[in-house]
Amino acid sequence: MNYNISNSKILKDIFFEYEGIKIDEVIYNGIDETIFYPNKISHKGFVIGTAIKFYYEDKVKGLYILIESFKEICKQNGEVFLKIAGEGPLQNDVNIFINSLDSEVKNKIMMAGEIPYNDMPKFYNSLDLYAQISFQDALSNSILEAMSCEVPVIANDIGDVKFVLDTEVGWMVEPKVEKLTSYISYLINIDDNILKEKGRQARKKIIDKFSLEKTIKSYLNLINTNCAHTNGDLS
Repeated sequence: MNYNISNSKILKDIFFEYEGIKIDEVIYNGIDETIFYPNKISHKGFVIGTAIKFYYEDKVKGLYILIESFKEICKQNGEVFLKIAGEGPLQNDVNIFINSLDSEVKNKIMMAGEIPYNDMPKFYNSLDLYAQISFQDALSNSILEAMSCEVPVIANDIGDVKFVLDTEVGWMVEPKVEKLTSYISYLINIDDNILKEKGRQARKKIIDKFSLEKTIKSYLNLINTNCAHTNGDLS
């Protein structure tokens, strides 16, 4: 028996619309909260971070919006910094763009390069806010990983983001420079306890709905339900 699974609702719709393939169930990628957990690293100022694969133009297009927004944010706020993780063939174009910026902006942008998986929790824990602006995503694992580390998230409505981010755990924003600038500037200056509470609720949501344990259980339940001819219970 064929049983098709997707890791996002948007991909489920795409498979059916363009390929005529019916997806029977959506099971999201699970995040290991024992690896991605809060262990905050002290730092000066307000640090915004994002992680990106520099292979897809629609993802890099979103990064340019974030950088343009950061340029405006620097005019309004003092100690604010942007950390960018990732690498790929389009990275050089981004580096050239960053180097064209005024020194007071480009000196506040850190290109962290490709960070090994096991070191990504340190990256997230060095942030005050995780920002993801993309025009090509189903559901970014980076958003879920940041949430698991109690980092509040701001992202645009792409793919399944709307099923993860709500007003309790983060913010959704239009992928426009002026909108993003306004929102992040507001978040930089609000009570720090509000951000911390968003982070706590974000981790709770990961544990309750997007943990690796829940994903494994979903697959085992699916196997036990749909493969009754196998011997024994696999759970």
